[in-house]
Amino acid sequence: MDPLHDPEIVSLPHPIRVDMTSGEEVDVGLLRSLGLHVCEGTYVGCYAVPPFDPMHDRLGRCQALGLDPARPTRVLEIVIIGSPEGKANALDDASQDIVLMFQDEDESLNAVLDRHIQFFCSSAGRALPGLKEVTREELDSSLIKNAR
Repeated sequence: MDPLHDPEIVSLPHPIRVDMTSGEEVDVGLLRSLGLHVCEGTYVGCYAVPPFDPMHDRLGRCQALGLDPARPTRVLEIVIIGSPEGKANALDDASQDIVLMFQDEDESLNAVLDRHIQFFCSSAGRALPGLKEVTREELDSSLIKNAR
């Protein structure tokens, strides 16, 4: 059966939450000074995108990833959630969203990751909202500000 329509896969609860809290003490001050978050958990979702769905056209990602809009696409979404503890405000983002898109169920994870890394390092990937390359000056300024 086509994995994109397999009832066992489609009927899984979406998203699945993976709790990452271990109860260990973490030096929040140190993490804050580095601009980092304590990882609290992860949501993992898997979605089927049908052929010619508008998502294939969004942001030119489909073409850049070598996907065929006439074929179904599997989307694996991983959202890593960081603790808001020690963060300045709501804009001090505590999550990271990773979206992997593939059509060949036999494609290795290394190949999927390589395609996505190449895309996000390209000018098309850098043009996406929130993915503008950070300059050394911006990084230095952020580290100094967070160390205060």
